[in-house]
Amino acid sequence: MNNFTGQPRPLKVKIFKSGGPVYHYTNANARQPGLEARVNDFLAEDPERAIFHIKQSSAAVGEGENFESETTISIWYKD
Repeated sequence: MNNFTGQPRPLKVKIFKSGGPVYHYTNANARQPGLEARVNDFLAEDPERAIFHIKQSSAAVGEGENFESETTISIWYKD
């Protein structure tokens, strides 16, 4: 996709991360406090923003009470 000058406009990426100790989580809604709201706020900032790709990944490490998880959401877009 090109802008009006014919120059290519590279995609931008917005990365959201959230995580922490798993033993703090009591239900699915409490697992990533604020992550959904932050993503929704970003998407609502500019309803005309062209979203090209959204990717989510999760990782977990540790043992017992030191067990932690992290979720990352990446959004590729053009303004």
